[in-house]
Parts: sequence; C-alpha cells; structure tokens
Amino acid sequence: KQLGIGAALSVIEQENAANLTLSDDGSVLYFLDDVDEEKQTGDLYKIAISKDKAEKRTKIDSDVCNRNVYIVWDTSISYAKEANADKGDLYVDGKKIDFDVHISSVYDAEGKTLRYYKDYNSEKRIGTLMQYKDGKTIKIADDVFSYVVLPNGDILYLSDYSTTRYRGTLYRYAGGKATQ
Repeated sequence: KQLGIGAALSVIEQENAANLTLSDDGSVLYFLDDVDEEKQTGDLYKIAISKDKAEKRTKIDSDVCNRNVYIVWDTSISYAKEANADKGDLYVDGKKIDFDVHISSVYDAEGKTLRYYKDYNSEKRIGTLMQYKDGKTIKIADDVFSYVVLPNGDILYLSDYSTTRYRGTLYRYAGGKATQ
C-alpha cells in the first residue's frame, strides 16, 4: 500500500491488511493483520504518520473482531473482542470499557463520546443505554427502545415501549439526570 501526505510519499509494506481506518487528522492509520477467516478476528495495529514518513507498525491488541465498525477520533480507536453474534466486549485503545455490548449499536455522536446498548434483548428490541466519555462509563437508563442525541449533547430516549400498543415513555437525559 502507498500513502501520500502532502509532498511526501511513504510506502507501507503490508500484504494482508484489512479494515484500514485513518484518523480524522491523518496522523494514524489503523488496520487488522493476521486475520483468522474462521474466527473473524485479527491483530489490530497502528502506524503513526507524519509529513515526512510513516513509522513502524505498533500492535494494539489481538483477537479483535473483524465484523464490527471501528470508531476513530484523534488518535484513539474503539473496537470489539469476544464477539458472538452481535454481542461482545467493547475496547478503546487496548482498554476494556464494557462487556455484553450490542456491537452494532456503538455510536459516536459528537466525538469522544460512545453510546451503546448493553444487555440487549433482540426480541423486545430493548437494552440498557450506556455512555463512555472522558474515560468513564455510565448507565443512562434500562429498557431503552430507541434514542437520539440532540446537538447540545442531551439525549432523548424512549423507554418502557410496547411494540403492540406503539407507546412508551419519553425521557430527556441532561446533566446526569433523566426527566419525562
């Protein structure tokens, strides 16, 4: 693979890289290598890139899930391990953040804040809404059917939803508190 930044060109020798993801500022390239096709896992690496050259690759973690979406901000990356179906353990930069996470629900609204469902029940389509921000994981609410993040960071979520009556309770989560 060849990667050019500005006037410089760096050649990165990598034959079987998968899921190449570049940080927003272009300073770090993440990728999986040594992917086990049966287990759908691989080793996660990063390469620091400057205007002059690309550094040697650095291994971040092993047995990283090859099926999920990676979220990158600045020079941090979130990813899943121990994934079975659509549940797994959530990591950020090699640190385990949470377990039993609904992998496809991991979402980054405004950067550096992950929101996701934990203990997700796919039949009822509800789960515990969680948030990871500034190195801390907090529970927002149980039995959440859906949610939306407002431009100011507040969260509107629907809880205790009935799929037969099409009704539930709408809450607003702001400043660490939920109100109806």
